[in-house]
Amino acid sequence: MVYFNSQQYPQFSRDYHFIGTRSKALDILRGIAILLVLVHHLDMPKFHVFLATDILTTFKMGSWIGVDLFFVLSGFLISGLLFKEHQRFNCISFKNFFIRRGLKIYPPFYAVIFITFLIYCIRGSTIIPPISWISELFFFQDYVKGVWTQNWSLGVEEKFYILLPLLLILLSKINRSKKDVFRAIPMIFISISITLLILRIWVALTKPYSFFTFYAPFHLRMDSLFFGVLISYFYHYHPFRFRETVRRFKYMMLITGMILLIPPFIIEKERSPLFILSIGFIFYYSGFGLILTAVVESNIKTTLLTRLLTCIGRHSYSIYLWHMSISIALLRLIAHAGLIRHTWLLYSSSFILISITFGICMSKLIEVPSLKLRERLFPSRSRSPIGQYIAEKL
Repeated sequence: MVYFNSQQYPQFSRDYHFIGTRSKALDILRGIAILLVLVHHLDMPKFHVFLATDILTTFKMGSWIGVDLFFVLSGFLISGLLFKEHQRFNCISFKNFFIRRGLKIYPPFYAVIFITFLIYCIRGSTIIPPISWISELFFFQDYVKGVWTQNWSLGVEEKFYILLPLLLILLSKINRSKKDVFRAIPMIFISISITLLILRIWVALTKPYSFFTFYAPFHLRMDSLFFGVLISYFYHYHPFRFRETVRRFKYMMLITGMILLIPPFIIEKERSPLFILSIGFIFYYSGFGLILTAVVESNIKTTLLTRLLTCIGRHSYSIYLWHMSISIALLRLIAHAGLIRHTWLLYSSSFILISITFGICMSKLIEVPSLKLRERLFPSRSRSPIGQYIAEKL
């Protein structure tokens, strides 16, 4: 087990930020991820408006991989909290972890579902079948269509939040006498990655394309999350080697990462699921993982753009939860006029701006108070002077 004390290693602690402060680089990555998601969910015009729509249409085609960036970030950050807890206490409390996760995830999520249910009751609508409500309430949206289509990723992450701490607890008990109790993580990741690749190829070869067959299920997507865990393992348990590797290959990592993200922007996933939705997933999480590795310890210069992206990233969860309802409301407002040139431009800009603004407001109204309550009732067990900075308020 590696534990760094700031008094024992002053030169080390000077170079690193301590837990308890947010990482600007990771918030910026979150901001980029949610902007990719917003662009992907734009309702594009059915006719040519101007050259910019051709560019935006191409960008929209591949921007669905923003969710894969969220997955890699979640794996990195959540495992980081668990690793720090184990470094400090030599154990992991599943109860404390799950309660803290619940106070982060559930209040904003169930607020959206409750308000949606009220609106449907007031309108007397029966469009949504009961199975969709059940799927939504119990986080099975990755297997059965829920109330809001974007919430499928929450179903994937919720299962990950249950299985990851259980896995780490099991490893810590099995390897209790060993110096590095989590040293099996690289081999576990390789096993998961190969198994899921085989499963995805088999699905692509034997079944017709559908969203809940190829794209959404947890058992076909969890390698993206676990790749973040792999990066976090090296970051926390081999920090000097990790840091030296980044120093030597930082720009190569950034360039390679961006190249790996190109395929979905030139190939539609529905037309080539065998590549885009099987082998391709390895490209996307590897690309985002390389970018994350390269920038995680970067000192980001404060500019208007980085401030904006940081703010958006901090509130990305609530923006993600509410953005589809904003889109529907805006489309209804312009439905009588039709999707003409000036209304499409108004819609697209309004959709992004209102989604961000409304999401930030709802975050401050629901998410932030619940996090404050969490810190008061269930303080973090992962606060320790170890030489990494992890966004404690993930």
